Amino acid sequence: MVRTISARDATANFADVLGSISQSKETIIVEEAGEPVAVMISPEDYREQAWQRFWATVDRIQERNADTDPDEVYRDVTEVVEEVRQERHDRARAALAGGS
Repeated sequence: MVRTISARDATANFADVLGSISQSKETIIVEEAGEPVAVMISPEDYREQAWQRFWATVDRIQERNADTDPDEVYRDVTEVVEEVRQERHDRARAALAGGS
C-alpha cells in the first residue's frame, strides 16, 4: 500500500508516520508543493529492493559479458584490484610520511 502525504503533515505527525510504516509496512511518499521529495519504506522493503537491484545488475553484467572469455575477465578484474590496492598503499604511505 502506498500513501502520499505533504511534507508539513509528515513533519507534524512524524511519530505516527513511523508507526504506520513499521506496523503496516506501508510506503509513504512525501510531497512538497505537489512534487515528491522523499519516500519512506520499512527496512525490510528497503533490503528487499536493494537485493533486487543488486541481482538485476548482476544479470545485466552477465548478459553483457556472455561472450567474454572468463579467464580474460579474471585477468582484468585482478589487474584493477591490484591497482586499487596500490593506490591505497601509496595514500597510506603518503599520509604516514606527512604525519611524521
